[in-house]
Amino acid sequence: MKVAVASYRSREEIYLGHFGDAEVYRIYKYDEQSGFKLIELRDNPFRGEHVLNDEDEKGKRPRVLRLVGDADILVAAAFGRGGKEFMEKHGKHVVLVPPKTRLKDILRIIAENLEHKNWLLA
Repeated sequence: MKVAVASYRSREEIYLGHFGDAEVYRIYKYDEQSGFKLIELRDNPFRGEHVLNDEDEKGKRPRVLRLVGDADILVAAAFGRGGKEFMEKHGKHVVLVPPKTRLKDILRIIAENLEHKNWLLA
């Protein structure tokens, strides 16, 4: 299981804007034995673009979806209008968190839910 967290390159914090405008996506891999491990900082080349046509492959959302497509869970402080629904329609579990939430707290809560087979595996 992989998690993509909208974040900043230079600091381990949740990005304060929309998911699609994050500087980077911190990609974590989860396994029951060792928990979460950061495996990649993935640059977002679509940051600041505003072509939102979801039906067009050149639209921002389809390109962001392809960029983080290997992640099962997407974590952000916010999504643009319709962005959350778009990602969920394409099989992603979206987790919205309050701004300034520490990444370790986010990952701990997700891990607890995975271990107890709560909402993330339903």
